Amino acid sequence: MKKQELIYHNHVNDLLLGDLSPKVNDIFFSFLFKFKELETDYIEMSFAELKELAKTQRHNRELIQNLEKLSVKLKQLTTVIRTEKKIEIFSPFRKLIIDIEKSIIKVEIDIDFKKMLFELENNYTITDLKELISLKKSYSKNLYRLLKQWESIKKREFTLEEFKKLLAVPKSYKMCDIDKEILIPSIEELKQYFSNLNVKKIKTGVKVTNLLFSWQDKEKVKVEKAIQGAKKILNSAIEEKKQKVQEVKCIEQENEMIEITKNDFDKLYEQYLIENNATHTSITRKCFEIANRRIYKIID
Repeated sequence: MKKQELIYHNHVNDLLLGDLSPKVNDIFFSFLFKFKELETDYIEMSFAELKELAKTQRHNRELIQNLEKLSVKLKQLTTVIRTEKKIEIFSPFRKLIIDIEKSIIKVEIDIDFKKMLFELENNYTITDLKELISLKKSYSKNLYRLLKQWESIKKREFTLEEFKKLLAVPKSYKMCDIDKEILIPSIEELKQYFSNLNVKKIKTGVKVTNLLFSWQDKEKVKVEKAIQGAKKILNSAIEEKKQKVQEVKCIEQENEMIEITKNDFDKLYEQYLIENNATHTSITRKCFEIANRRIYKIID
């Protein structure tokens, strides 16, 4: 599957998108992808084009409803960039027009927000729009972005309060609710994109105060699995070789049997009875023959 790579400044991850529905989230990042792809500050998209890109609703009515929800949310979204000299506050888009008659969406990006998409020297996040859209849950989508920011070190720690804020976790949720409704289902969804994804709860006293997410490099995991597979095949081959060697030894032992006449074999049997103070019976004779059949070969 060809990637739809979307690269943006880490400040985009500071936007509080946790309360967006999955489909509205997909529409927002589809717009960002289109701005990035065309390197422009104004785009026009047909309803059909947006539905294809965002893999969203078949019916225009549902699409329009979600566009309206996004428009309302955009009025609340602000990015704050603080430096020693100034504080910049701006919103992602200047204007979003839904032309119902022509089935077209027109979007104009804020010039400062545009810089966060195009002017990247460092501190940026690389995501894949297809992967993001493939996720079903809002919590998974937001956590996907936040973890991708730290893909280079494969580790991200949140304070519990920071985590709740970024993912818009309901204030009523206790830790058990966060486990059940967010962590467990999100990790299950995200493990396809983050190998061996794990979360560790860090406590201060008895209270969970931080969440540490960690994962492994996908290629490294593939190599390790390949090595383990090769070791398994090698060990199997070694065991098979050992078994064959043992079989050969048995054959060699059979080939090295001592040739003896029946008369001499009978004498050995009589000596055995004397040495063991045993009495001849058919069973005793049979046991003696079985015990010595790999040692002596009776000849005529």
